[in-house]
Amino acid sequence: MTGTGARIPGRGRTAERIKAARQAAGWSQEQLARKLDVTVGNIRVIERGDRLPSLAMAIRLERLFRQPMADFIDFEEVVSSTTKANVARSSAQLTPATKRGK
Repeated sequence: MTGTGARIPGRGRTAERIKAARQAAGWSQEQLARKLDVTVGNIRVIERGDRLPSLAMAIRLERLFRQPMADFIDFEEVVSSTTKANVARSSAQLTPATKRGK
């Protein structure tokens, strides 16, 4: 079972939107996890804002709630977290000589 995507700092708008949709439906985190075929831990980290949902989970959310993905996912948040992750990964791959511009 996969369900979480990129790590994000702090609690984001995506987390709040998913939690609000779940609560509006009257479901517990456990119930939502079962409906999405993910672990409760996946739901918890997403609702805390520690991770964004994977694309597969976002599609399942869209189908489950019968609402467009944009109602759940803050795409600005996705782009920001992806850019930060790519910059950090690229920086980590640079050798000390490359970092000095040699």
